[in-house]
Amino acid sequence: MTRSNQIRRDNVDAIATDLDRTLVGDCKHHLDSETHRFFERWLSEERHWWIVTGRPKIFVEHCVERWGIRPTGMVTRERFISYQSLEFWYWNERMTVLSRAIREQSPQWYDQLRTHVELPPSRARFEEDWAWFEQMEDARRARFLMEEITPGFVKPLRNRHYVGLVPRKAGKGNCIERLCKYFDIDTSSVLAIGNSHNDRSMLDGRLGFIPSAVVNADPEIKQLVLDNDGIVFEKSIGQELNSLVFDRKD
Repeated sequence: MTRSNQIRRDNVDAIATDLDRTLVGDCKHHLDSETHRFFERWLSEERHWWIVTGRPKIFVEHCVERWGIRPTGMVTRERFISYQSLEFWYWNERMTVLSRAIREQSPQWYDQLRTHVELPPSRARFEEDWAWFEQMEDARRARFLMEEITPGFVKPLRNRHYVGLVPRKAGKGNCIERLCKYFDIDTSSVLAIGNSHNDRSMLDGRLGFIPSAVVNADPEIKQLVLDNDGIVFEKSIGQELNSLVFDRKD
């Protein structure tokens, strides 16, 4: 029996989705009707849906307002967990302190990275807290270099052409695990859906989630999901979820 055949309404309690190129595919962050319909029905059954993204909280709030449906939890850029709980308030305060330390020191780390990669401005751009590379291979190399440059509390992440820095203990997977503990949800009943390398911590099987990759995911991420007995979608996220969760007849 394949993992997709094991997905049922009664064995998935939460769905965690990346935002860009996973939940939404266009630059306007439009939620298609099939996906909207699925999550409306999912939420009506009092299930959990968490958006886990590197976007700022204010950006995600704007998207949610336009869609007219709201996830039960969000993890946003600084790994803030948006849910009314004192436990998450303390977590968010710690992440604020760590993220501030990263922002204050990241210019010097990126300066060091710039001297190592030696690329012209047309092929690489460096800002205070992120770097962009025209070639994904350069971005891969830059992420490995940043592992050597940055101290232990910092985790370099790559999202296709971009390399950014987050607190090491605050990967997407760790944040989902924290939500699971709060809501008393077994990690094996969480369907995690992503597309790129900054989603690895929720797709690598380490924390027990059911990993899945959207049809347009990076090839390495699709292989990671398959290696961990996960599901690689062949259709849009809304079509796949409706088929896996609600439309199955067996």
